[in-house]
Amino acid sequence: MDVVFHRESLPALFRPLQRVYLFHGEDDFQKEEALHLLRKEALDESFAEFDSQTMEAQSSAPEEILAAAGLAPFASPVRLVVVEGAEAYRRRERVDEADRLATGIAGLGASSCLVLVVGAEEEESGRKTILNAKLDAAVRAHGAVVSFRALSEEALREWVHLRARSAGKQIEPEAAERLALASQGDRTALRNELEKAICYSGERPSITLEDVQATGSYDPEDVMFKLVEAITLQNADRSLRLLRELLRYDTRPQSVSGKLIALLGRQFRLLWQAGELQRQRVPYMSLRNLPEEVLSELPAETNIRSMAWKGRELYQQAQRWDRRRLHVAFGLLLDCDLANKGGGEGSEDVVINIELLIIRLCACP
Repeated sequence: MDVVFHRESLPALFRPLQRVYLFHGEDDFQKEEALHLLRKEALDESFAEFDSQTMEAQSSAPEEILAAAGLAPFASPVRLVVVEGAEAYRRRERVDEADRLATGIAGLGASSCLVLVVGAEEEESGRKTILNAKLDAAVRAHGAVVSFRALSEEALREWVHLRARSAGKQIEPEAAERLALASQGDRTALRNELEKAICYSGERPSITLEDVQATGSYDPEDVMFKLVEAITLQNADRSLRLLRELLRYDTRPQSVSGKLIALLGRQFRLLWQAGELQRQRVPYMSLRNLPEEVLSELPAETNIRSMAWKGRELYQQAQRWDRRRLHVAFGLLLDCDLANKGGGEGSEDVVINIELLIIRLCACP
């Protein structure tokens, strides 16, 4: 069977325990979380050292893996064997090993639990198979293929709030937003930054934006957020100064341009939603409780409801960016992106393209 990982799906995923699992996808943090929960289901804590084993696909023969998984558990419900680096079975020279492992999976007994883990960095888009046609089929026939998708922006913010609450803290929405955006989807980095802010806040019950800024190790992101705000307010002088400051932090113009275009696109999508809701006479105070017919018209990603705490500010800014201006703005973002990638019209100098983008957005009548 194929399953997309959600915490809510755990009872069906691990009860009953499958003989084999294949973990793959973009979020290694969720894989670690799932393995932790799987160990709780599969092992007697007192005998976990005896009844579990971690192996490397790169250095372990299929027969060794199958033999380890086939051992009888000492006192736990199953014998748990985790094979890391399973992406090795994609390589042409490992096809025979992948096929042998697939054949052996059919012979695993009910007291075995084998987990093949593919690293997120090794994921490849557009693949028809995850590892190997025969190995994928064997896992589906005798266990579960589990996909771990990257969290959405809203889910990342919710995760920050949940993590803070587990530490006995509340976190201000703007602080959670800053952490989530600065992490670029890397939840290991996000967890580390949040833990620093938790420690810095001391005995205070709430984590503030000032706490996050004081402990953050991502000063370039702070400048980037200020730059997006300055462009939104059409302050060209401040925007160009911030760009120069940003380029001192990051000397890779392509990287700066990519992040800036992505964040501006996100900001303009929020302003478009704010403007449309104002035209429907929906007050910003109602963003958390929008009727279903309104919600169905909004995008699933970058949904303004998840930014309800910033509703008043977005509504005010949306008065500056009407439909015509937003249409122009999205066109300018696309033109800049194409120019930076060698297509369309523009300079070969990425910095000049960014400067022109800023000037044109700030001058948009």
